[in-house]
Amino acid sequence: MKSLAELDPLDLDSATKIQVAAIVKSLLEQVERDAQSLSVKDAQIQAKDFKIEAMTVRSNSSNSSKSSGLKSRLGSCPYAPVV
Repeated sequence: MKSLAELDPLDLDSATKIQVAAIVKSLLEQVERDAQSLSVKDAQIQAKDFKIEAMTVRSNSSNSSKSSGLKSRLGSCPYAPVV
């Protein structure tokens, strides 16, 4: 809080205003620490998501070439199930 003046409209004694201001300041500091921590964790999650996406794309591209060969072989067999 910028000053205790914001607490003046409240019907509180001086000691209580100081305590309230200290609690609010502590809570605001905790919110700032939490926001920084969440920002770091979000960046870590995004990096992991990027790696997963890259691995998935790479895996899908190698699987598609294998599966296309399988489909062509199945298509040439008269007893193969229709896929």
